[in-house]
Amino acid sequence: MSQPLVGMDLTDLREALGPGQPGYRARQIYQALYHGQAADLVQISTLPVRLRQDLAERHALGLPTVDRLFESTDGTRRYLLRLEDGRTVETVLMPEGERDTICISSQVGCPVDCKFCMTALMGLERSLTAGEIVGQVLLVARENQLRQEGGRLNIVMMGQGDPLLNLPNVVKATRILLDPAGFALSPRRITVSTAGIIPKMAELGREPVRPKLDSCRSPKSII
Repeated sequence: MSQPLVGMDLTDLREALGPGQPGYRARQIYQALYHGQAADLVQISTLPVRLRQDLAERHALGLPTVDRLFESTDGTRRYLLRLEDGRTVETVLMPEGERDTICISSQVGCPVDCKFCMTALMGLERSLTAGEIVGQVLLVARENQLRQEGGRLNIVMMGQGDPLLNLPNVVKATRILLDPAGFALSPRRITVSTAGIIPKMAELGREPVRPKLDSCRSPKSII
């Protein structure tokens, strides 16, 4: 099967649809995936049935599945999410007063070896794709009926991995999450937490669309 749909930007979707489809079809899919948080292709009712069937035959949607869920008395929900290749990452929803924060992973494991961090014991297995980064947000947001509007949803990349060591996919995921036609978060609502990869910090600073930057101050954890 070809590349999953989640993680594709508009250019990717136009290429996936091919020259036989009008350009607005790519925009319809893009908005349904990211702003509409579609759980499957059947839900994209703006598309003709035959097109939905064709997409389903050629592309997986690309969302992770919930392997385990741990709920704390303070409302925190820790998800162990299973990826297409069987590997798992942790994603955490932290509700707090007037805001909700989703803490997402950028790699399976981590190569940095911070002494306070349990993830360091795993080493690095691989980096996540842009779709696997965005997919964590989409799944947790849909599971908890969280919406982009209202300014109460925050995304923090401080789960497994150092985001700056997976910068191309982190930047692509950020563009989708911040795009008004995509997930439509405010730029103030996404932060990456890094151990301090200085060349990559400079590279991130040159990106026209980028998240906020923070340093690691608290231990990362895995289930």
